[in-house]
Amino acid sequence: MVTGKKKITVTSNPNIAIIKYWGKENIESNICSNPSISFQCNKLVTTTSLSYNDQEKDEFIFNGKLTTVNKKIEYIVNLFRKIKNDTKSLLIESDNNFPHSCGVASSASGFSALVLALDKFYETNFSEKDLSILARECSGSGSRSIPKNIVMCDKYESYTIGEWKEMKILLIKINEEVKKVSSTEGMCRTQETSFFYKERLNRVDEKIFLCQEYIKTRDHQSLFKLIMRESNEIHAIMFESYPPIRYISDKGYEIMERIHDFNKDEVKMAYTFDAGTNPFIFVLEKDLNEAKEYFKDYEMIECN
Repeated sequence: MVTGKKKITVTSNPNIAIIKYWGKENIESNICSNPSISFQCNKLVTTTSLSYNDQEKDEFIFNGKLTTVNKKIEYIVNLFRKIKNDTKSLLIESDNNFPHSCGVASSASGFSALVLALDKFYETNFSEKDLSILARECSGSGSRSIPKNIVMCDKYESYTIGEWKEMKILLIKINEEVKKVSSTEGMCRTQETSFFYKERLNRVDEKIFLCQEYIKTRDHQSLFKLIMRESNEIHAIMFESYPPIRYISDKGYEIMERIHDFNKDEVKMAYTFDAGTNPFIFVLEKDLNEAKEYFKDYEMIECN
């Protein structure tokens, strides 16, 4: 495999949603069913490089292994190629420093990094708004990885709504296995079969409002309760789907119980699970060492 001289490299980060989207309003445009809010995980990094490829077709190397160029990658690459009227094939090289397909939004950092790389490689100079829309077309959570810090996706585009430097996020590693039900498959199943799904959508705007208020006023205890209840609700709706979808393992439920025990006198920690087995723990910096000691029997990753 021989590559041309031109090569660029970019990085992007996954994010963890505290108000989550689950479902698609428009599958073709990948428009999410509801708004969402997330925190950037800036210590978790996807590094993506682009260069011209001497092979006749595009090639994708992920974590050191030659991997299939899927339809989403093909779509976004061809979009940029068409804009610049450039027919040369590309070599895409991408590496994560975190586990793949286990609850960390690897598609978010992966597709946001690819969009950023294409914008830089082809010198298209898209705005942050447009880049977030392009990333959304490949990954709903990818849209939230274009802006930095605390990010709102209003279903169509994403933008920064704040920063909270004292808020720390830990990832507890339970399992690195690839999940049995993909997020896309799970969303479709929930939308088609869950009796409670529409009721959830009716209440999301209120949660979005409260979440922003708690962030603005630095009311971490109310925010932590909201984060945990939101995680509980979305996973309950997944399990109520048919056939049921279960991402949280028995160990995950044990961690949830331990956090509620820890919070008995004062709410100092919150858990949230995306579509995977590994819990994310939110804790203020002043309580970080106490949280680490409490979960010292588990392998942990600092996300920010």
